[in-house]
Amino acid sequence: MAKQRGRKKDRVPETPTCNCLVLCDDVVISHAKGKHTLYGIIGNIAPPSLPHIIGPFVAYIQISNIYAQQRVTVSFETGDAGEPQWEFAAEFVSRSDPLQVHTLVARIPPFLIEKPGRYILRANHEGIPLAQTPITIHDRGAREQDHDHH
Repeated sequence: MAKQRGRKKDRVPETPTCNCLVLCDDVVISHAKGKHTLYGIIGNIAPPSLPHIIGPFVAYIQISNIYAQQRVTVSFETGDAGEPQWEFAAEFVSRSDPLQVHTLVARIPPFLIEKPGRYILRANHEGIPLAQTPITIHDRGAREQDHDHH
């Protein structure tokens, strides 16, 4: 008996691919040209003191190879313990071509940061990391105190 290959119902959708994951100050979408302009891409944050409320920001994500009903979770976590400072999930319901690039622009409201250090902006699909971007938070107030004592 010949084995049937490639039957659609037996196929498991592949893991999505993330080609861009950034935290930025703002994103402007041109409706005339369909382009996105990202302002203030964030790699370091230096609030005047800690704890401090930072933001608002925008999370900008581009994903392809995504199928209907697949969910992507985006979080901002402490680098050492992996504790989420915030997290949201986006479910893709489009039945369009999975090879199409999907863009997610999500407003992140202000949130409290209590300690300095390395943080990670992370995108996951079913626990599988798709992308991560490190962001360092400095305690500017502590550095200014150190300079005053020298």
